[in-house]
Amino acid sequence: MAPLAACSGETAPEFNDPIIALEQAEAALASGDTDRALSGLRYAAEHGNPEIKPEALYRLCAALARSGDEAGALDALEALDTANLPEAVFRDLLRAAHDARLPDLGQEVSANALAAYPSMLADLQALESDFEGFRENLEPETNMSELGYTGDEATRISTPKDDKE
Repeated sequence: MAPLAACSGETAPEFNDPIIALEQAEAALASGDTDRALSGLRYAAEHGNPEIKPEALYRLCAALARSGDEAGALDALEALDTANLPEAVFRDLLRAAHDARLPDLGQEVSANALAAYPSMLADLQALESDFEGFRENLEPETNMSELGYTGDEATRISTPKDDKE
C-alpha cells in the first residue's frame, strides 16, 4: 500500500480507534476542518480492519481530491480495491475530481469505473473531454448535475452492489 502519511509539519493524529477516527473525520469534514478530517481518515485507513479500511480510503481519496491534492488522492485510490465499490462511490469520486479539475485522478477513476460498471460508458465519455481540457486550463463542458445526486447512504461502501452489470 502506498504511504498515506500526513504532510510534513502536521502533528501526529490524536486518534486511537479507527471507527471513532472515521466518525470524527466525517464530522470534521462537515464542519470544514479539513486538516482534522484528513488526519482521522488517514488514521482509519492505516489502522482500520477490512470493513473500515475501504470506507476510510474512499473518504480520504474524495477529501484529498476536494482539497486539490491529486497525488494524495491517487495514492488513496491506488490503495483502494475498486472492484467492489458501489457505482455511487465512483460517481462521487468523479464529481470530486471534476470539481477540483484533477485530470489524472479523473481519468484513473473513470478507468476503474468503466471496468466495474460498463453501463457508465456514456457518462464517462462525456467527462473525458473535460478531464483532457483541464490539462490545457479549458472550462468544463459537462454539467455534473447530470451524474445525479447519489445521497449519503448510496456512497457507503458497505452498500450492496446491486446495479453492477
